[in-house]
Amino acid sequence: MIYRLIEVSRDQVEQSFSSRLKIRMSVVSLNEFADQIKTVQTELMAGNSYHFNSAISQKQLEQEEQFKQQLLSNLQSGKTYLKSGGIGLEQLVKELLLIEGYEKVTIEAKNA
Repeated sequence: MIYRLIEVSRDQVEQSFSSRLKIRMSVVSLNEFADQIKTVQTELMAGNSYHFNSAISQKQLEQEEQFKQQLLSNLQSGKTYLKSGGIGLEQLVKELLLIEGYEKVTIEAKNA
């Protein structure tokens, strides 16, 4: 088996891992960083680049998608605590639009 040296700069890994790598003249355990080391190794062996910020962005996108799927599932199955009469759903849609960056979101009166 042929091994090759892989160099990853400290600014491309999480801060706690980077701090541990700065320890000199002693033997320290890196067991708590095994998952991150394996992730970096897997990405580099696949020919991809690795940067901690991109890994965070990827996890965030995955969590957002999971949240959206769970929200949709809950809405479809009625497993929500929204106010009845449609106002709860309208308030939810308003909040989601505000999160997406819309500035002037209002709920029109029912009798208008």
